[in-house]
Amino acid sequence: ASPRAGRERIMAEADRKAFARMPAELEIFRGYTGNTPGGLSWTLSEAKADWFTQRANGERMRWLGGIKPGTGKVISGKCRKADVFAYFSERDEQEIVIHPAKVYSTSTRPARKVSTSANTPDIEQK
Repeated sequence: ASPRAGRERIMAEADRKAFARMPAELEIFRGYTGNTPGGLSWTLSEAKADWFTQRANGERMRWLGGIKPGTGKVISGKCRKADVFAYFSERDEQEIVIHPAKVYSTSTRPARKVSTSANTPDIEQK
């Protein structure tokens, strides 16, 4: 847990209430491209992690960042709720902010294509 007092004040009241109802252990996901899966922003939604990877792998980002098509991956893992800095529900992201060293039991898979027509993506069925 964060030693800083008042860390819950960074969250909106609705997010604090939702976070309080979550179990002690969470399954979380992070979409990424390249070779570095670490980062502070994770999500409770596997489909949203796929969406972020697809967005980062888009034509504009490939041109700007030199990312090769098809290099997107999603890492999944577990974390203790006590180690989470904050939870944000804005933009349907279900964002979990956590230090990546606090995520355990991780596995990585290639990203799947998702529909981008709605705020909350659904994995396209093939």
